[in-house]
Amino acid sequence: MKRSIISLILAASMATLTGCKSFNPTPEQITAVGNLALTAAQIAAMYRDDDVYRVAICVGIYKGSVYGTCLGADVDAIQDAELLKAIGYNDVRLILNEQATRQHIIDTTYAACANLKAGDILYVKGSSHGGQQLNPAEDDGKDEYFCAADGPLVDNDIWRLLCQVPPGVRVVLAFDTCNSGSMYRAHDYAAAVQSRVLSEPVISCYYRNAETFRGSLLYIGGCADGQLSWGDATGGTLSKVMRATAPRASTYDHWCHLIRAAMPPEQIPVITEVQQSFGHLPPLY
Repeated sequence: MKRSIISLILAASMATLTGCKSFNPTPEQITAVGNLALTAAQIAAMYRDDDVYRVAICVGIYKGSVYGTCLGADVDAIQDAELLKAIGYNDVRLILNEQATRQHIIDTTYAACANLKAGDILYVKGSSHGGQQLNPAEDDGKDEYFCAADGPLVDNDIWRLLCQVPPGVRVVLAFDTCNSGSMYRAHDYAAAVQSRVLSEPVISCYYRNAETFRGSLLYIGGCADGQLSWGDATGGTLSKVMRATAPRASTYDHWCHLIRAAMPPEQIPVITEVQQSFGHLPPLY
């Protein structure tokens, strides 16, 4: 699954390389989905707070898209949903293929936000193609966008959705796509007044208008803007790594470090925090 819109010839040539470039886990990371879900459920039971409401939206677009097929994207969403159900998420919404229109993703997110309160968790994961389009207002002159089935879900739109999240809600947003380094960010929030790189490759940024986003965000992008996100028919590299490392992580911060360490050198994920961090908490719970 090479998640950029390029010629079929180039896609075919890249696909032959994917076998050696995709996820290469260590032995302890090789876990069947069923066992992985069981392990995660056991861990979740240790930390579960019944006052916390957990909602997940898992989007995967393999076929039925105006952008063409994206191998393994639906597998990602299905397996993500299975894992989150197993660890006790209250509401898991799965959106696949031609159902994943721009409006349906927006409407589903709005509906999910209506049930959330401070301290709750919203987990949103998208697997598809990812692109760029010209926008002179952006620092790099481009918008990044998630390829919904019927057209682009642009970073500005994604930021506006985030701004609908009730105050104090914890959001984990991940895109396993090409060009996903800043896919959540509107152009008028791109100028950071403070930015620092932690001891490991997790970037923490505070944006000048971030007060319009009232929750806390952990963002995980499969690669930098302008770069490629790899995978194959069994799923995306980032998605496999996220699922394999989550049960082994003691905190969100630890999970981010495990993700970064397990990714192949040719695909470097972008991990960003906006607003107050919840990195000290157990991942996904």
